[in-house]
Amino acid sequence: MQFDLETNPPDPNQIPESEILGVTAIIISVTYQEKEFFRVGYYVYNSYDDPEMNENPPEHVQLHRIVRNVLHDKPRITRFDIQNNKTKEETSFS
Repeated sequence: MQFDLETNPPDPNQIPESEILGVTAIIISVTYQEKEFFRVGYYVYNSYDDPEMNENPPEHVQLHRIVRNVLHDKPRITRFDIQNNKTKEETSFS
C-alpha cells in the first residue's frame, strides 16, 4: 500500500528545544465506529544538514538547518481485531 500524506509542519515554538533533534515518530491510526483496527508508524530522524553541526550542535537550535529523514521503507504495522456488530448478510457484497 502506498499513499501520500501532506500536512503543515509542527509549530517549533510548541516543542522544547531539547526535543527538536533526534528520533521521533509519525503514527497514523485508522478507526471504524471509534474502534482502532489498524496503526502504522514511521520513525523519523531530525538532524542538521551539516555533519559538523551534528557533532558540535550550536547553543540554540537552528531550525533552517534541520532535515527530516522519514524511514518510510520500514513501517511498524499493527492490526487489531474489532467487532463490527453486523451479520454476514449485512456485510456481504453483491
